[in-house]
Amino acid sequence: MDKFEELKAYKELLDSNIITQEEFDKKKKELLSYNTPITEISPKVTDLSDKSQNENSLDESKKRSLPALSQRTIILFVILLVVAGIGVGVLIKKNEKKGKKSSSASSGSSYSYEIDYSTYCLLYLKVSNVSVSHSGNYAYVSETITNNGTSSIRYVKVKAACKNASGKIIDTDWTYAVDSSWLDPGESKNFEMMVKDTSKEIRTASVTVEY
Repeated sequence: MDKFEELKAYKELLDSNIITQEEFDKKKKELLSYNTPITEISPKVTDLSDKSQNENSLDESKKRSLPALSQRTIILFVILLVVAGIGVGVLIKKNEKKGKKSSSASSGSSYSYEIDYSTYCLLYLKVSNVSVSHSGNYAYVSETITNNGTSSIRYVKVKAACKNASGKIIDTDWTYAVDSSWLDPGESKNFEMMVKDTSKEIRTASVTVEY
């Protein structure tokens, strides 16, 4: 086939959108060059090759994006775990004050209450049987503390206002009515406070829970 006829045939392929302009120009250059051998091309094969390359390129792009997506998912999951852990920690600390004590006082477990500690002490701890005696240069204020609530408790501080015969407060002092040993619900404990009184003026005392 004459090269001009062949070129005309390729022009018809171009006009029919079977081959691209780039393919036509390349073929035109080959046909019009005396030093370049004429090489037939198959437009359909070229199209399929380009389509295959595009598909392979898309697959590779997807493969590269998968590890990045996986890393982002892992990082997000770790962040959620950390936030959840902080939330659980806060709830645990709150429940230490609001929850009931689940084991007996003798087990040495920490105390916890349905209400806050100070309110519990004011509502449910009662001081009774207050008396004053003397020995040497000291007055001894004796009393009984009772736990009328539903939770075990410890480390309860009380304050004594010591008064003379006319009812005037002449001294104050405090002590732990309940120390590290638990005071269970319904349980009472006797304790004593020693106040210096060289002149033996103290006759009575008012004792209040200071928690």
